[in-house]
Amino acid sequence: MIEHRTASIFLSDQGFVWFKYKNDSYISLEDSQEYVKIIDEICGGVKRCFVLDSRGVFVTSSSEHRHFMGANPEALKWRKADAILIDQLPNRILSNYYKNFFSKNHPIQIFNEEETAVKWLLTF
Repeated sequence: MIEHRTASIFLSDQGFVWFKYKNDSYISLEDSQEYVKIIDEICGGVKRCFVLDSRGVFVTSSSEHRHFMGANPEALKWRKADAILIDQLPNRILSNYYKNFFSKNHPIQIFNEEETAVKWLLTF
């Protein structure tokens, strides 16, 4: 597990890159660039599915972060698909924005329940 100031990031038992966001985090472009280095390390050259888990916390991000993570080739090179886990309306709004603008680059779905998200990711 790698601790970033905005998230705990680890490789799950299923082989997913799991971001468990920390409460009241603001994610900037600089954080995105740090994420890419962490992702490179965790993925070890293997394309993987990602879980972006903001359940129980409030997270905000800059538009530069969303664009970088959703469209930059460096941020996408190890990603098969993103499952976004949410349980709060503000996080749903940001997640819908991300999905609507960037799902053309890789599959993105939003879930309330971990079991459903995992089942979907296992199809990749």
